[in-house]
Amino acid sequence: MWKCYLEPQLIRHHVDSELTDKIRQSVNKRLVLGNDRFKDEVEQLTGQRTRPAKQERPAIES
Repeated sequence: MWKCYLEPQLIRHHVDSELTDKIRQSVNKRLVLGNDRFKDEVEQLTGQRTRPAKQERPAIES
């Protein structure tokens, strides 16, 4: 969806590959790209998570 718009813009402005990877991952996962303060504000305004959930392993019971 965004690829047809995003790719030519990135090539035109010579954005480095690390940044394009971060943008692509954020778009694909529907997450916000920015610093923690920005993410906190977006979470507060939308009531939705803006960062990936922590993946914790279940505790092993002995």
